Amino acid sequence: MKMHLLRQKSEMTKTLILRELLRTPRMKIKEIANCIGISFQAISAYLHQMHAEGLVSLIAKGEYILTPKGVQFLQEAVLDLQ
Repeated sequence: MKMHLLRQKSEMTKTLILRELLRTPRMKIKEIANCIGISFQAISAYLHQMHAEGLVSLIAKGEYILTPKGVQFLQEAVLDLQ
């Protein structure tokens, strides 16, 4: 049960990060952290993982954009809410 909750938290955090990148296409880690209310270090770790998964692209030092795969992930997350 605990692992399921951690997985849900991780997926929700990813969804929030992707939502911010959809709203503002080029964002720095600090901007995302301020919008979501999560530490810079946590956002950085999530973005590193999300970059490895192909959900975001690094376009400059500490600046990310959404990839088509990230858009698809976000769409599926929204559909799962229904």
